[in-house]
Amino acid sequence: MNKMNEISVFEYDISQPFKHDIDFLSSDEKERLKKITNNKRSSEFLHSRYYLKKHLSTLLNKTMPAIHIHYNKHGKPSVCSESIHFSLAHKHNKLALAFSHSAVGIDIECSTTNCNHEKLAKKILSETEYKLYLNAENKKETFLVFWSIKEAITKLEGAAFLVLIKRLEFLKYKDSYYWYKNQANNKTIEVYLEQSNTDIKTIAYYTEAFDWKHFIH
Repeated sequence: MNKMNEISVFEYDISQPFKHDIDFLSSDEKERLKKITNNKRSSEFLHSRYYLKKHLSTLLNKTMPAIHIHYNKHGKPSVCSESIHFSLAHKHNKLALAFSHSAVGIDIECSTTNCNHEKLAKKILSETEYKLYLNAENKKETFLVFWSIKEAITKLEGAAFLVLIKRLEFLKYKDSYYWYKNQANNKTIEVYLEQSNTDIKTIAYYTEAFDWKHFIH
């Protein structure tokens, strides 16, 4: 990860109970863990913190307990380093992490997710997106793609979802790439889409930071 145009992406199966020692957590994180009463949520929290800190430990040359994760008012995580940016997402026992030297956002959705996409599409999608949705052969999958794109951009921007989507202008798409413009800050955003039979993964970044992309798995 030694170039501005590189994003490192890692994926993990987090379906099994967490079995590592929790000494890698900070005191604040241990207090947060105590407040999580749901076993599945506590396991997701531990898995995500463990793998996130494991990678950050290498990047920052710090021990895992010494790494403190900070959040903005909308929940975007960061560390005290201008050169390391990251994003994480988990869905249905899968964890995805993205690291970069520039701002990045990642999202992962399950293609089999049950949702009232017809109702949500009218509220969430722009006029252009909605037309593409109506003309799509698989409407639910098309909706989930746009939903995931907006989630990834929300994490990139570190903003409130419902506020941000009103500011996004859908520009175009080609193959696995989608382009948007944030009308509030005039930034152009590129989103890379990767699909499998079960998952939809999106990675968002500002175009001025990347001349071309390397996605490392």
